[in-house]
Amino acid sequence: MGCTMCCTTMRKQLWILGESGEYATLTQICPAIHCPMVKQNIDAFKVLVDSVFSSNPDLLYKAAEPFNYEKIGFGDAAVKVYTLPRVPIVVAIWFGEEGIPSSVSLLYDKNISNYIECEAASIMGGILLARLIISLSRSAGIDTSNIKYSYRYQCPE
Repeated sequence: MGCTMCCTTMRKQLWILGESGEYATLTQICPAIHCPMVKQNIDAFKVLVDSVFSSNPDLLYKAAEPFNYEKIGFGDAAVKVYTLPRVPIVVAIWFGEEGIPSSVSLLYDKNISNYIECEAASIMGGILLARLIISLSRSAGIDTSNIKYSYRYQCPE
């Protein structure tokens, strides 16, 4: 009985905790996380930054429309998508400049580890990128057939 009350109280405290509004990469929150699928999808998305988004950043917002996104002020363009209630993931892109390559970042609310395991957060970020690639292909007619990305649901131990 005592444990049930303790767990219920803890869940209520987490629900009240909410989002911190501060964002960080998952490796800053969970340093031991390593998921090749996420790296592969970030690299695939970076190809799109160079070939598509740098000339038309609004296509990021078009690709994110099915996910009820919110524009957020990171990088040259960024979207915040709730993959689960209280679990936002920000996809931020930076266009390259002379001598500086373009980049893609997945940013998570600093409270994410209070809601889901780090490995699950990593997988959700990778899948979000894959879904944005698919959405870009469907909504904007961009050929993504030569973009290598993964839709696997697990990371190796």
